[in-house]
Parts: sequence; C-alpha cells; structure tokens
Amino acid sequence: MTTRLAALTILALAGCPSTSGDWVPDDIDEQQTLDRLGQAGYQKLCSAFDDFVHDQYRSNYLIRAVCTAHALQTTDNAVMCGEAVDACLDTLPAPVEAQLEQILAQADCSAVDAMVTGCSSPVSKLTGCLDELGTKIDQIEFSLTCAAFGSPVPQDWWKVSLPPSCSALGESC
Repeated sequence: MTTRLAALTILALAGCPSTSGDWVPDDIDEQQTLDRLGQAGYQKLCSAFDDFVHDQYRSNYLIRAVCTAHALQTTDNAVMCGEAVDACLDTLPAPVEAQLEQILAQADCSAVDAMVTGCSSPVSKLTGCLDELGTKIDQIEFSLTCAAFGSPVPQDWWKVSLPPSCSALGESC
C-alpha cells in the first residue's frame, strides 16, 4: 500500500506546472545575490530564460491568438476570420511573426531594468519576476477569438504590464 501511495504521489507531482527550477542553469545558485552572480552569470541566466520562453511560451495557443488578432483586423466576417486563422497557422505571415516576437520580448531580463553590480537582492527574486512575466504571457494566449468579430481589436491587446515583483527588483537594484 505504501509503494502504491508513493507511486501516486510521484505521478501527481509529475503533472505539476513547471517552476523556475526547470529553466535555471544547474550551476546558478538562486540564493546568492545578483551582485555575486556577476554580469556573466546574469547573462547566462537571462539567456536560459530567453530559450525557455521561446520553447514554452511560443505555444500553439499563443500563435493562434496572434493569428486571430491578425485575422480580426484583415477579414470581413467571422467565417473569413476562421479561415484566415487556419491559413496563418499553416504559414505565419511576416506581421504575425513580428508581433509574436514582440510578445515574447516582453518576458525578458531587459524588461526588469535591474543593475547587477551592487545589487544585494537574491537571484531568486529575478527568477520569480521572470516566471511572473511568463505567466502574463500565458494569460494573453486566450484573449482573442473570431467570435469577437465586429469588435475593434485594441492596439495594445498583446502588451503585458510589469509585475510588482519586477518593478520592486528594478527599484532595489
């Protein structure tokens, strides 16, 4: 019975959403300060997060949202919108690719504006901030559908606000 419970626990944990530990390089200690991490470590951490963002957040749902926004702006009715979304998913037009990159760029170390030198905040504050930015990207994945046809698409539908944890980190460093 105990073995069965342990197996169920392992299976349950395997289904849990990913955490910053999944993308943080093994040789970076999240408890050390950003100052101690140094510029090279900071760049390594930021590069790892950028790779993670492009692998994880460039999901079919996010691509569909960008294709839907493009279709809502370039078609005349909901049926045409749906067809345009399908065509877009087959081959991304340049404007859709550019907007997708703008969305992903929001979940980046440069959005935080933290100075590494002299910063006594732990690396975990930065990884937590970046994880929150990723969560905000997740939220826009489901923001548009062709059912919204006839309603204007706000020009800033894809923008995310900087989480308070990121603002605080930027101010303290």
